[in-house]
This record gives sequence, C-alpha cells and structure tokens, in this order.
Amino acid sequence: MTKNQSPGLLPKSFLFAIVALFLFILSLYPLRWWPLNWIAWGLLITVVLDRSLSWKQYIGAIYCLALGLFVYIGWRIYDYEPSLCILSIGAAIFIFLGTLILLRWLTLKSTDTSQALIILPCAWIIIHTLLEYLPLATITTDILFDSPLVMMQSASLAGIKLYHAAFLGFLTSVVLLIKNEKNKEAKTALAIYISILVLLASYGGSRLHSASKAVNGPQTALIQHNLTPDVLWRIHNNDSIVQTYIEWAKKAKTQNAELIIYPQYDIGKDTFRSPDLIAGMAEQINSYMIFSSYIAASANADNDDFKNMAFLYGPDGKRLSIYESIEPFPFRRHPPIASKTYRLMQSPWGFIGMHVCYENALARIVRKSVQMGAQVHIDLANPGFFNQTVIPQYHLLQDKLRAIETGQYVYRVTTNGNTGVIDGRGRIEQLTQLNEAKMIMTHMQLMPSSTLYMKVPFLLPILAACMIIFQFARRQPKPASGVGII
Repeated sequence: MTKNQSPGLLPKSFLFAIVALFLFILSLYPLRWWPLNWIAWGLLITVVLDRSLSWKQYIGAIYCLALGLFVYIGWRIYDYEPSLCILSIGAAIFIFLGTLILLRWLTLKSTDTSQALIILPCAWIIIHTLLEYLPLATITTDILFDSPLVMMQSASLAGIKLYHAAFLGFLTSVVLLIKNEKNKEAKTALAIYISILVLLASYGGSRLHSASKAVNGPQTALIQHNLTPDVLWRIHNNDSIVQTYIEWAKKAKTQNAELIIYPQYDIGKDTFRSPDLIAGMAEQINSYMIFSSYIAASANADNDDFKNMAFLYGPDGKRLSIYESIEPFPFRRHPPIASKTYRLMQSPWGFIGMHVCYENALARIVRKSVQMGAQVHIDLANPGFFNQTVIPQYHLLQDKLRAIETGQYVYRVTTNGNTGVIDGRGRIEQLTQLNEAKMIMTHMQLMPSSTLYMKVPFLLPILAACMIIFQFARRQPKPASGVGII
C-alpha cells in the first residue's frame, strides 16, 4: 500500500482528481464560477508534484479527470455528428493527458524544490506554444483558465500563457508551502508570483481604462439571419434563402449601411463561378458586401469536395477580393479543402484579416494576418448545430483573446449566434443572443497592431526554454531515495 492510500478508500490522487473535476465543471459555462478553477488547478498541481505516486496511479487519476471533463464539455456534439464528437473528445483528452504527463516528467527531473517552482510554469509556456500548432489549438487548456477581463489583458504582452504561467507558479508555491511551511524557496517564489500577478492586474486595469486609437471605417451591418443549419432544408429552400438575404440587405440599406457582412452559410449556389447573384444584390443595394459560403472545389467536383470561401463585392457589383480558408475543421468526415497560402482581404478601407469557421481559435493564423498588415479582423462562422453546447461561449472567449493579443477590433458574424463587436481590449460592445434573427449596426474600426505580443510573439517561450535549460544545467545533488518534492 502506497503512502497516499488508506484501507477502504480511493487513493488520495483520485480523490483530488474527482474534486478538481467537479470544480472545473462549476467554473465553466453556464455557471462560470471562475474562482473555483484556481482551487481545481491547485489540487491538480498537488497530484503533479506528488512523487509518492507511481506513473500508473498518476495517469489513472488524470485520465479520470480528463475523461469526465471533456465528455461534459463535448457530449452534445454527438447529436450533430457522432464521429466528430468521439474524435474531438478523444483528441482533447489526449492533449490534456500529454500536457500533464510532460509537466510531471519535467518536474520529476528537477533535483530540488526551487527548480520545480521555475520548471513547471516555464514548461507550461513552452507546451502552450506548441499546442497552438495542433488542430484543437489551445482550446483544451484555455477554457480551464476562465478569468476576469483585467487578467486577460496580459495576452497583449506575451499571449495568455503569461498569465497561465504566473497563476501556476503561484499555485505551485502555495502547494509546497502547505506541505512544508518552512520551505524558504517556496516563500520567495510565492512573493515573486504574487508580485507578477499584481503587476499583470495593474497593467490590465490601466489598459482597460485607455482608449483604442482607431480610424472610423464604413457604417457596417452584421447580419445574423438565423436560418436553420439543416442541410436538407437548405437544399429544398434555395429561393427562400436568397429572398432572406435580399430582405436583410434592404433593411441594412435603410440604416445607411456602406458595408453588409453575412455569415458563413450555404445558399445552394456556386457564387464563386457564378457570382451574378451576390454581385447583383450589391449593385442593387449600392453597398459593399462580404459573403461567405461552401464552394465546390471544382466545377465537376463531388459534393463532398468543397472549400470555405469569402468574397468582397463593391457597390458596382464587381468582386474586389477573395479569401480561401487555410485551416479545415478537424475530425469531420468530409473536411473542406484548405488553401496553402493565407491571404488578407483587400478593401477600400484597409486590409482585413479574414477568418472562416473555427480559424478564430488559432492564434497563429491571426498573428500571420497581423504580420501581413491586417488592421481589423472578421470571423465568419456557421456554428448553429452547436448552439446547445458550450461551443458558442468558448468561440467568443477565443475572439476576446484574439482582440487582446492584436489590440484590434474583431467582428464576429454567425448564422444563429453569437454575433458581436469586440474592441481591442476584449470588451464586447454589441452582442446578439443565440437563435435570434438580428442585425448589428456599427462603424468598423481599423488600426495597426501595436501590442508587444504581435511584435515578438516567441520571446516568452524562448526565455522559458532558456530558464529550463539553465535549471537542468545546475549541478545539484539528487534527493535521497524516497525523498521528493512532496
């Protein structure tokens, strides 16, 4: 029997994992009691640092947590596409397990407490950076760090992982002090991490009280038409869909809209090869229009071969710019064909960073758009199938992060919600509800990005890697057999 077991009881690591699971669930949408995720992460770090656990016990404990957590988050996707649900949950569990296994392995390699206090937060920074290049990106970890907007402002400095690292460093210090209140290194680290968190909060507060220096663009209508995502309905109601688009365009024009933005949606027409429909609408209404749809990969392509595309039309009916999605939604039976090259959408007002479907969740794509000169970001999506899940809330969280990271406005336009306007501080200026037909009128705001994160996005991971290498290069005596961090 190991140290963390008692007769007739579950191992302490499993109890901690189960309690952490329920605390994480309570901290998520719809309750969003976000302070509970601090306690949940504290329990999880206790398990990570417990050297009395065998690897079998450790993996068993965190697997139970990950399984319960991501089944809770993703089970409703099953009604839309069972294979997508199973693969998404499986991938999220794999990513989460891999992250925690790597964290434990690195901390076990440390030879004293002071090393673990540095290695764990630095390892998180590197892992989070690497996760950005996976299909599910950092969604699987970001949703577990729900926090006030004031703390999220740190994303403009080095990405949200800076806050994560300070937060985990603080909790690691607390866990070690609870185990040994005389631990001097932990006391020093606790004071340092508290200071960092206070500085980040002060920075966030000052940033939220400062105004964005944006240039007014066109009077813009964001259309949430609330048409059903059902494929069969769309096939049999093409004329009704077109008429709905025309009616919304006329309504937007009565509000003096210079630019009308529609969400991603299939209207049953090949608007790429036969652009007359949308071009005629733009010319009739005498407004610019951004339109997004699923386009057949070729004129003779099978119905399953398609691309996610967006188009900008001028008031004279001419097509001014085309965008092709570069990141297909993962795990679908028939994913869209992705373009190999990211291109900005050129408009009369400046360069637009266009993001279709779930591309807003990928910080690396938004960074690329900023590097190419994007002055504003537009996200077009059709997530109606997932409106009974937590997905709309966490897409909105990703949009907030992209706005803070770039310091630029993000305009989200969806079929069934949420559609909204988010400023460069992550504040929501306007937002629709789910499953309502509504139009948002706003003046588009354009500005160059000036955040540190966009200028040197890899500075923090490089510093973290150097810190880890330095710690492992230190020659410290290994702890005696049976003696560990905890």
